[in-house]
Amino acid sequence: MLVGSEKKAFELVSKIGAIRATRILEAIDRRFNRRFRYASGKAMITPTATNQTELEINLKYLLKLGLMLTDTDTPEKAHQRVLARIAERNAERAKRKQSR
Repeated sequence: MLVGSEKKAFELVSKIGAIRATRILEAIDRRFNRRFRYASGKAMITPTATNQTELEINLKYLLKLGLMLTDTDTPEKAHQRVLARIAERNAERAKRKQSR
């Protein structure tokens, strides 16, 4: 059961897709880093001193949360993929051995 903000984030990422959500998140990060580099060139500041808009903060939060919630790749699934690749490799090896 998801709470309100989790449901909103899940629906957003499900609607736009994980790849697009990742691209948007990276674009927001690039924008912030560009502003930080410009500001730090003028004075000694920390990243927390650089202003972020309310939209950037909320959108980053929703996208990160949505990406975490929609990620279905678990360690067990990764392990199953590895085992499948090993079985496939062994089958090809046995096939080559028989053909000799």
